[in-house]
Amino acid sequence: MERKQINRLILEKMAGVITPEDDVLLGKWLSESDEHRRQYESFMQRTDFSEWMQKAQKVNADEAWEQFETMHSLQESSREGSCWIRSLHSLQWLRYAAVFVIAVAMTAIFLLRDHHQVKTPVVSTEVQQVMDLATKAGKVGALVENIGSMERDEQVVKGEELVTDPANRHDETAVLSSLTKEELLSARRITTYHDKEFWVTLDDGTLVHLNYNTRLIHPQHFSSDTRDVFLDGEAYFMVAKDKRHPFVVHTENGDVKVSGTEFNVNTRGETKNSTSVVLVRGSVSVTNPQGREQMMKPGQQATLILGESEVQMESVDVDPYVAWNSGTFAFRYQPLEKVMEVLSKWYNVKVEYASADIRSISIVGDFDRYEQLDNMLNAIGKSTGLSLTRRGSSVKVEK
Repeated sequence: MERKQINRLILEKMAGVITPEDDVLLGKWLSESDEHRRQYESFMQRTDFSEWMQKAQKVNADEAWEQFETMHSLQESSREGSCWIRSLHSLQWLRYAAVFVIAVAMTAIFLLRDHHQVKTPVVSTEVQQVMDLATKAGKVGALVENIGSMERDEQVVKGEELVTDPANRHDETAVLSSLTKEELLSARRITTYHDKEFWVTLDDGTLVHLNYNTRLIHPQHFSSDTRDVFLDGEAYFMVAKDKRHPFVVHTENGDVKVSGTEFNVNTRGETKNSTSVVLVRGSVSVTNPQGREQMMKPGQQATLILGESEVQMESVDVDPYVAWNSGTFAFRYQPLEKVMEVLSKWYNVKVEYASADIRSISIVGDFDRYEQLDNMLNAIGKSTGLSLTRRGSSVKVEK
């Protein structure tokens, strides 16, 4: 049933005017899930609803009728008939008025509840499977630091000790200055390794998937009017919906502001000093350092370039941009050099080319991120006619 119909059934139930048929429908809806019953019980326990009910009960038809009789004497027989008819209409009107007040109260509460309710994102089976595959492949790892104490709070990595790539350590002032004192003291810096990824669930229920060699700064507990984080690298965000507290992703090249949606942010796009935002669902606004804000629609990519006043906006096929979030490397007419650059970081190998012209060969294909490197090299070799030979931690590419 639609929310509008559910609201009507509940308000009729509370007002005592629900029909037997509608009562059965309401009971069926309540029995469909524990969530429905929790919503109903939560509504019943709301103090604001009780206050509204008390106000509604003041519109009492019987009391109003007594007051009407006192104010308007019905002793005169010559007017008795017409007054009685009018009084019946008044009584009926007052009864409906009481029901109407209750209906307005309940509708207002439901609207406020829907408007202010924090809705956490639903993690799909596909995402859960990717998490499992990444863990089994030993591809989950990050350095977690507490910024407040500047001490290493926790290191999450399986296997041998790895050294995080010190490159791309950009200024973090933007987000740190937006945090409250309480948020700053508990702020964390999460840095993924150059061949690892990481998932983190924030205080509000937002799920963030960090790609390799990526840095995220966030407070462990949101306490201000906005939910501010800082990103350097690439991350896929599934933001918990909370219209009262916008979610803001700060980057060196601009900000992304949302209330609840799914989108991908990459601060290392093809253009130097640029941030790419690809919107999967919902709506977001992007703001460049010059303060120019622009709304996005699903299926659009916004590019924020440092020093440029205009926000570049275009419609794109979102799949290649977010494929990594579902465990896939998606290459669309990328030069071999770019493809091997990605693979060299992910598999921690060095690449050598027998000749310079090989680097520009175009590659199209989707590859499993958790596949063995040798299998991936064989697939690339078959599609290009090249020989990709692995010797230890090196890969040589030749005709």
